[in-house]
Amino acid sequence: MSKGAASRRGPGAPDEETRGASQRSDGSSWRSAHLPAIVACLGVGVLLLLPVEPVLEWLSRLPLLSSWLEGHDSGQRLPSQTDKIAHVLMFGALSPFLHRSAGSWPGVREAPGASLGVGALAAVAYGGLLEVLQGWAGRSADPLDLVADAVGVAIYVSGVVLLGRS
Repeated sequence: MSKGAASRRGPGAPDEETRGASQRSDGSSWRSAHLPAIVACLGVGVLLLLPVEPVLEWLSRLPLLSSWLEGHDSGQRLPSQTDKIAHVLMFGALSPFLHRSAGSWPGVREAPGASLGVGALAAVAYGGLLEVLQGWAGRSADPLDLVADAVGVAIYVSGVVLLGRS
């Protein structure tokens, strides 16, 4: 590469060989990094913003949760322990998607290990946003749900750190 070509791109600009996969023109790397996170966020958002009755009906069909929900009046809220466990599980499952997605963000990509923290913060912030939206969607916004979200994220982060795979 000529010296002039490097100066036109500016200092610190990646050349073709070092350019990140998320910057490729075909978009395939963008899709593989971000699309799963978007789909996972939409799934969690739908489950947390739907009226309680359809969610309870769907959950009651799952073998592990059906006994917990047995005899539950569908006109009421989820049993507290079931609601908190659901938040822990959903945000523990959402965290790897946001971790992977954050790893391809500019600025994060260059910092080793930063994607874990950024992904975790994004997950907790998303949980906070969903709690606010639940209040507007006719469901109850519970600050303890946000704590349960953070616990799910912390379990994922702890597992990654303990396994040394940040």
